[in-house]
Amino acid sequence: MRNESRLEFEEALPVSATYFSILVLSSYILSNSTAENVRELIADAEIGRELLRSMSRYSLWGDRCFKNMKVGVKCHLMKGY
Repeated sequence: MRNESRLEFEEALPVSATYFSILVLSSYILSNSTAENVRELIADAEIGRELLRSMSRYSLWGDRCFKNMKVGVKCHLMKGY
């Protein structure tokens, strides 16, 4: 029988990769806010956040990462780039 609360590697790897890609994009946007492609990077971060939200429905690890990511990306998007 499968334990629902256990974090499994197969579920955690894609979630972690998506989570850290969003973090890297966000930190790049913050440090290079005058770059030409900021709007494209924000759009990519938003796509990653939506992907993370879809993974959070099926994975405990995805849910934890999505809850952690909710505040960060929204704050960056509110800056109005």
